[in-house]
Amino acid sequence: MSVEVEALKPTGALVEEISAAQSEPKWMLDLRLRAWEEFERLPMPKPTDETWRRTNLRGVDPGAFSAFDHNGSSGVPDVPSLLPADAFAGRLLHVDWHSRDRVLDKRLEDKGVVLCDLRTGLRDHEDLVKQYFLSDAPETSLAKFESLHTALWSSGTLVYVPDGVEVELPLHSLARMSAAGISTFAHTLVILGSNSRLELVEEAGSETAPQLAMSSSMIEVHLHAGAHLDYLAIQDWGLHHVGFNSWRAVVERDATLNYAEVALGGGLTKTVVQAIFPEPGSDAELWGLYICNGRQHIDHETHQHHIGDHTQSNLMFKGVLKDRARSVYHGMITVEETAGQSTSYQANHNLLMSDLARADSIPKMEIKTNDVRCKHGAAVGRLNDDEVYYLRTRGFSQAEAEKLIVRGFLEPVLARVVSQPVRDALELTVMDRAGV
Repeated sequence: MSVEVEALKPTGALVEEISAAQSEPKWMLDLRLRAWEEFERLPMPKPTDETWRRTNLRGVDPGAFSAFDHNGSSGVPDVPSLLPADAFAGRLLHVDWHSRDRVLDKRLEDKGVVLCDLRTGLRDHEDLVKQYFLSDAPETSLAKFESLHTALWSSGTLVYVPDGVEVELPLHSLARMSAAGISTFAHTLVILGSNSRLELVEEAGSETAPQLAMSSSMIEVHLHAGAHLDYLAIQDWGLHHVGFNSWRAVVERDATLNYAEVALGGGLTKTVVQAIFPEPGSDAELWGLYICNGRQHIDHETHQHHIGDHTQSNLMFKGVLKDRARSVYHGMITVEETAGQSTSYQANHNLLMSDLARADSIPKMEIKTNDVRCKHGAAVGRLNDDEVYYLRTRGFSQAEAEKLIVRGFLEPVLARVVSQPVRDALELTVMDRAGV
């Protein structure tokens, strides 16, 4: 369903209007205004920029979309999800620039767990938000869009789990874009205390509309010593959607991160994923899955940054590309001189289901010490004829053989989803989109 909205284009006055409407403290307004000045100063990414050479932004003007309204989301009766609602201990819904329908198990609230929209979090937990909001955020290739995001954010999620608390069932943040011609700026802040544990699912989507729409999201994750986070991101945007996503995790001493991403929609999407390991013993598994058809274009940029010694990261992104779809992957492993005895792996594998589909993979490493084990690799190919032939000799048809191979290709990423009900529901959708 498409909803009409009042056209409020990005301006410095709108920045102040959003801040006033949310009764924000002065430090947040100052941060917004500095970001707006930065947005106006920065040029749009150019085709000559290394990380933008293969992603064309022609026709995308971030200042041309409606960036806010004051009417809430009451005109949207339903927020559909790919996942079963009863699989979660807490849920928060977002529609366009506004949040609604928060649910959280009372037992978790009594333990100090926080799940709320970021506006409420800024009001009720200001010290927490101030400490972690954009703290030491490194500049990325999305700097232009990140500045606009910081200036105009108006929805988002705050998740906090106190020291030693383990959340048994996952929490769910569900965002829906209901209108075309708009831009949304959702900001997620996740803080896990020492030795705490959480599974968080963030889902975003929309129907396809005749007019372009844009989102610029930022997700910040802070894992304190010994914490463990299972994180799942699902996007199922319409084909009119242009998305720019920044995802960053700081994984402290002996903390562990299990990241999984499933990208199913969008006309053009660029996502930057950063995992930073500042202290010894931190560990991350980073897995991604994308399925593109038509003329969809998806661009991933990942950075595994090892600073502390005895740190470990493992990254695998897999894609299935059909028709004229295209994927781009830029990967970087950085190992500082202080990160001895660290291990890091990075790989991007793409399965082309059409002669016109294309995948570009550019994995890189910057190693500043010899006392490490690091590997990277990339693979782009079509269905293996030998594998198809083997399955045909076992009685499977050509179509059945191809389906089995695609299923086997995607299954390792789906296996990273911890919650069985979530995994089962997601697998049905993923295999259907892959033609399996």
